[in-house]
Amino acid sequence: MAIDNGNDLSISNSNSNSSSNSTPITRFTGISTYPSQNRLGSGFIITSSTSHKKNHPSPYTPKPWIYFKKSPFFKLKKLIRNFPQLASKAPDTRGTCKVEFSLTFEDQTSLKSNPNYRLFLLSGIYDSLKSQNNNDVYIKFPHPLEIHFNKSLIDDNVKGIKDKPGTAKPANLTKYVRDFPANNILELVYAFSKDDYLVFMYIVEIISCEEILSNIRKSNPRVLKLTTKNKIIEDYAMDDDLLGLSLSLSLICPLTYARMKYPAKSINCTHVQCFDCLNFLQLQEQAQTWSCPICSTSINVDDLAIDDYVQEVIKQTDDEIHSVQLNQDGSWSFRKETDKE
Repeated sequence: MAIDNGNDLSISNSNSNSSSNSTPITRFTGISTYPSQNRLGSGFIITSSTSHKKNHPSPYTPKPWIYFKKSPFFKLKKLIRNFPQLASKAPDTRGTCKVEFSLTFEDQTSLKSNPNYRLFLLSGIYDSLKSQNNNDVYIKFPHPLEIHFNKSLIDDNVKGIKDKPGTAKPANLTKYVRDFPANNILELVYAFSKDDYLVFMYIVEIISCEEILSNIRKSNPRVLKLTTKNKIIEDYAMDDDLLGLSLSLSLICPLTYARMKYPAKSINCTHVQCFDCLNFLQLQEQAQTWSCPICSTSINVDDLAIDDYVQEVIKQTDDEIHSVQLNQDGSWSFRKETDKE
């Protein structure tokens, strides 16, 4: 992979550990000596053994750690042995982070028997001097970066959108895993990194967009019909330019230009117009911008709400109806093309 100044990140060309100008790589193996109440990233609990010595005031030795911001699209199930690893900053040169590990038989069985299980590689910036900054960390990898796993170059796009934190995705290494008890070899090759990164390997459980939508419909707050009706009345009353005119409500999703099936918006949005919830989730799964396509308000998945008013309009109109008129009393109406003179 070429970088701007022409340097090559290829492993075969050089070995960063043998160069006097290379930044040394510190490795942390295992997850022992963590207190039992510590969490894995995104709030998962671990238990670990610790060595208790007589007359020692503290039985726990802190290790480098970060807690990733929770993703609605997967759950962290188990941290793989020999992780996390530290990818040390290399502001003026090339750096590498290499680790060998083997999955347990149980790990291998889980990945093969459960179709929703994956082996994910996650990374995030680690600040050893500011522990409070290591909570709710966004996934982020050094850039430029090559990920080599068991002699395969991983082409997953883990970069994310420039200047938009939270848009990077994990690397999926599942199909490259060697069967138990063989060793797996992971090597990250990067350059000009001004930050330290902690690298984690997890078995995760994938959560489909359909499952997230189902949970939203069951558990999230809803925008009540009366709320939307009152908002329409308010919009007419507040805008003098609407005198003698009428508002319209589009039934077309602004994301896909198809008729909505699950009209939704954030509970923090102030507009009547909706977008299709499933379409929105599917797009976030590809690139997590988490902003309203109508007003650009930041959206948390827990704030997504189905709009009962718009849902009723969709259910009571035919598929060829793409918009309806909103009346000053908060009601709605429409005319088919054949009804027009």
